[in-house]
Amino acid sequence: MDKPVFHSNSRRAVVARFGIHITGAWRQVLTTLSIVLPALGITLIIMDVQLGWFLIGLAAVPIMAYEWWKGELHHIPTGKDAPAIDALLSGDVLGQLKEKPTPHEIATAVGRVPGGQFFSVRFGITANTLLNIASDDEKDTEKVWQHALQVREEAGSQHINGAVLTVALLRSFDESESLLAHMHLGMDDLMAGIRWFDHLHALAEKAKALKS
Repeated sequence: MDKPVFHSNSRRAVVARFGIHITGAWRQVLTTLSIVLPALGITLIIMDVQLGWFLIGLAAVPIMAYEWWKGELHHIPTGKDAPAIDALLSGDVLGQLKEKPTPHEIATAVGRVPGGQFFSVRFGITANTLLNIASDDEKDTEKVWQHALQVREEAGSQHINGAVLTVALLRSFDESESLLAHMHLGMDDLMAGIRWFDHLHALAEKAKALKS
């Protein structure tokens, strides 16, 4: 397997970092402005106030920003140039990582995203569990990336998401077998968990598509 590389300044990484800052509250603000500005603008035009035209034009800004998030920012297209990790990481994880992340920082990011949270609820592999086993040495990150590429391929996942990284972090831990045995889990259970998470995620996205 080729040596995995991580480009923190790739366009995909930059877009991911921007995307994670558009939280639910900001999206609500954008939606509200998209409605209020045109309505206010039309009202002012009816009242023969020229400022109304400006407000209608200004409404294009929140409308375009929301559509950008809804399209590219919310689901950043996966690249095909493996072993570039930044091309395969899910946007919610990628947007949290700095130039040379340590395994501990990767574990922190995983604990904040749905894939990591799914493993916490389903298997009891919590964010604290990952933080306790993850190294603080950035030299150990390459091993995590190598395992992540292998796990993604074995599970058939489109992205290296939080679920894939949870298993990759565990595989990178020298005493993972004894840890999993103590939790009455095996690696097959975790691989099945990744596939189940991917299935649930796909169903959720289909449901959202039908509503839009």
